[in-house]
Amino acid sequence: MDLKHIVATWLKENEYDGLYSSDDNCACCIGDDFMPCDEPHIDCSPGYRVDCPAGHEFHFMITDDKGSEECE
Repeated sequence: MDLKHIVATWLKENEYDGLYSSDDNCACCIGDDFMPCDEPHIDCSPGYRVDCPAGHEFHFMITDDKGSEECE
């Protein structure tokens, strides 16, 4: 078992969708593209996925607000 698997398992068990870093403007969802940086960053936090509307800079964002429906 590697670190990516351990972190993904913990996130799923605690009902999170992925990780985000507000300092780096970076986010990843659990799945095929989880931790594309291939290493944990000290400033990553667990969060919830919010899909962004067409034409937005990003396809999705990860936020700490579970009830958020807005892509900032």
